[in-house]
Amino acid sequence: MPKAAYFGPRGSNGNEALEKWGDRFVDGWVGWVEEPYDAQPDVITAVASGKAEIGIFAFENSTIGPVLETERRLWRALQGNEATTLIGEVEMPISHWLMGPASDLGQIQEAISHPAAGGQCQEWLRRQGIEFKAFGSTAAAVEQVMKEGDPRRAAIGSRIAAEIYDANVLAKEIQDEEGNSTTFLLVGRQPTRQTGRDRSIIVFEPKKAHETGALHRALGPFTLWHVNMYMIHTVRYSLPNGIGGFKPVRFYAGIEGHLADTNIARAVEEMEALCDVFHPLGSFPAW
Repeated sequence: MPKAAYFGPRGSNGNEALEKWGDRFVDGWVGWVEEPYDAQPDVITAVASGKAEIGIFAFENSTIGPVLETERRLWRALQGNEATTLIGEVEMPISHWLMGPASDLGQIQEAISHPAAGGQCQEWLRRQGIEFKAFGSTAAAVEQVMKEGDPRRAAIGSRIAAEIYDANVLAKEIQDEEGNSTTFLLVGRQPTRQTGRDRSIIVFEPKKAHETGALHRALGPFTLWHVNMYMIHTVRYSLPNGIGGFKPVRFYAGIEGHLADTNIARAVEEMEALCDVFHPLGSFPAW
């Protein structure tokens, strides 16, 4: 049976995003096996290695920005792997709840969860005087505090996680930003077809990246071929073999359109000649 990988366990935001994506199709997840992984980058690796047909991972959050652990692994996993490509995108509102075995919020001294969840709730936690400690994932954190049964510890998780692990809800919607949302990307084995309403993501490193105007020069073909960019992220990489400092800046750029569109294909061809590193990661429908 085909497998769909997500950052688990059950009840995680990745699990919910995966099911939301599946609901877009007539047959949903009929015949699919949803398979949890212990880390976001492992989802990407599972698809790139052929252990799963598709996978979903968090890419960007509206409150804390890019998810660096996946951005760093994504390019490495897809580089030179022509059979693996981005195939979809899900933007999902993220509502964080505080839950655990305790019966009252006043009992809580410490909250555990995925670092991203903690970052999205840090002001609320500070006001409550609750110390935060990082844990593997939101759902795993809920499962852990319920196993421990310590009324002084709670977890930040989703409503669904509270139901699955029978946790007492101590506070609802504790995220600092009202419009908190996360963009999830899907990776798969088959490129998508053009729909006329698509998005694409590329990763690139301009030639002579530390010179003035390097990024401007690299993006020049987008202007020439009327390609609109909706997102750009900066990722810096440490130098290898214990050398101090950073490698030249690498960028993730999101553009409107499909890589097979004529204007984008021409822009990409010209842009590649202006970069030391250049890799289109795939195209997907803009739902």
